[in-house]
Amino acid sequence: MQVGAGPEALGRDLAVAFDGHAGALDLQGGEQIGDGRRIGRLAHFSVDRQTHKPSYPPRLKAPRAGFNARHLQPRKGTMPDRKPIYVLNGPNLNLLGAREPHIYGHATLADIEQACVARAGQLGFSVEFRQSNIEGELVNWLQEARDKAGAVVLNAGAYTHTSVALHDAIKAIAIPVIETHLSNPATREDFRHVSLVGKAAKGVIAGFGATSYLLAIEAAALLANESKGA
Repeated sequence: MQVGAGPEALGRDLAVAFDGHAGALDLQGGEQIGDGRRIGRLAHFSVDRQTHKPSYPPRLKAPRAGFNARHLQPRKGTMPDRKPIYVLNGPNLNLLGAREPHIYGHATLADIEQACVARAGQLGFSVEFRQSNIEGELVNWLQEARDKAGAVVLNAGAYTHTSVALHDAIKAIAIPVIETHLSNPATREDFRHVSLVGKAAKGVIAGFGATSYLLAIEAAALLANESKGA
């Protein structure tokens, strides 16, 4: 933590470390979602000690209420030759917004898709966003991503803990796969503590609600760029 510009402010520098790349991720925009969690920028800002209200640098607008990505317009410089980021969603995620909102939040899967597409566009990537309740279909999409995607963001839902097929499919493709969850499985029922997907994935992002997806998009873009430059 660093001292802010004014005597009554605390400067905070928040960064995400992913597979050893500390501070490499910098979200560009901010939204507040249903239960007060924020989706968007992890950057420099100050918090007034007396009012506890954040102040933002000129290039960063304060978050607005509501979960949407209308202000996150994709850059015109999106590279047409870049392979897309696949965002694959497993069983019951089509019910987001209505399914146990105290655990999974109020954002719908369509809301999350909109935010992912917008953030990836800012980073120069397109998104292929899909959902299925069928294990074999997720396996087929992972195999498809082997040749067509730069990276994969995978929320396999309950299959995370049971699917040897998904584990083997991830191991069979050369591109990075990022396991992603809205909730933190480690704090939930015992049967959710084992992740067969995580044993094969490049990394795991979990517990940040809908923000988990944007953090995963950031990591996927970073890893796809690294793979391309290798």
